[in-house]
Amino acid sequence: MKTAQTDRLASRVLAAYGATFEAARVVYVGTAGGFSGAIFWRVVTSHGTYCLRRWPKAHPHPERLEFIHSVLRHVEQKGFHVVPVPCRTGQGETFLQAGGHLWELAPWMAGEADFQRAPSEAKLRAALAALARFHRAAATHTRPASRRGPSPGVANRLAEIHRWLQGDLHRLSACIVRSTMPELADRAGRLVELLPRVATGVRQQLESVAPSEVPLQPCLRDVWSDHVLFRRERVSGLIDFGAMRVESPAADVARLLGSMAADRWDEWQIGLSAYQEIRPLEAAEHRLVKALDASTALLAGMNWARWIYLDDRHFDDYPTILERLSGFLDRVERLAQADQGPIRIPAR
Repeated sequence: MKTAQTDRLASRVLAAYGATFEAARVVYVGTAGGFSGAIFWRVVTSHGTYCLRRWPKAHPHPERLEFIHSVLRHVEQKGFHVVPVPCRTGQGETFLQAGGHLWELAPWMAGEADFQRAPSEAKLRAALAALARFHRAAATHTRPASRRGPSPGVANRLAEIHRWLQGDLHRLSACIVRSTMPELADRAGRLVELLPRVATGVRQQLESVAPSEVPLQPCLRDVWSDHVLFRRERVSGLIDFGAMRVESPAADVARLLGSMAADRWDEWQIGLSAYQEIRPLEAAEHRLVKALDASTALLAGMNWARWIYLDDRHFDDYPTILERLSGFLDRVERLAQADQGPIRIPAR
């Protein structure tokens, strides 16, 4: 929320970056359509436009943000130029603390996150090619050193399914009954009904790939259609790196393609082909993509239901949340109704 205090803090933070930013035109843009809890200002100077970001108090910790920034600097040095590399303060820092929050300043990334509004095959190809280039550049980041091992996300999702089935589902169901938001409650209630039917198959897929050793490296982990900016049909920016961790690149492939192609398998083939032209997937990564996409389809809507009904989090844009919940419900309905068969990975 915008207050006089937040504006004063923003001005104080900008002063740490030098006189140019003290004289800038600063426009508050709030959450910029996001749900992470971060708030933003558009900072217009004589030599460019920047984004001032105040991270939520809960995350990330300073060590995590240092890691994220080091990866962004690394991939930019490797020639991947469509990420917002944070600026340095007069003291050489890439973020600072004020008012109990971490703050950063980075170039404002031009373009529109318009894939859902105006999808095209060219944009789909461009998005997956950009993701592959990011992964190729990030693979040589040395903190921590790239390695091989099981996907951390698989274990996390198996644990999440277990929590739902061991009691959280009953708690959620009771809270939904008391809901005063009928459209959200209808969709969340349907997800509760479907989860036990779908969970067995999804869990089996995850368990089958859990021991697989695959390349592990810095990955975005929350890359989806609204985090890819386009100028016409070219990718002009990737944004929002707060979820970055060491993971299998297959997790990013599954997340992005799931958001762009849903269950349209011909579009999956297009996106996978574009990705593999730059970074071929190993056989074990192929299997991970399918398992992680199925688990995302099942669990993403449940996460929203948890935040709203169990964690009592409040959001400003419930129509957008309703739209997202509807999309996840559609995918879970299809998982429950029919076996879609394996995603066909294009041969190289």
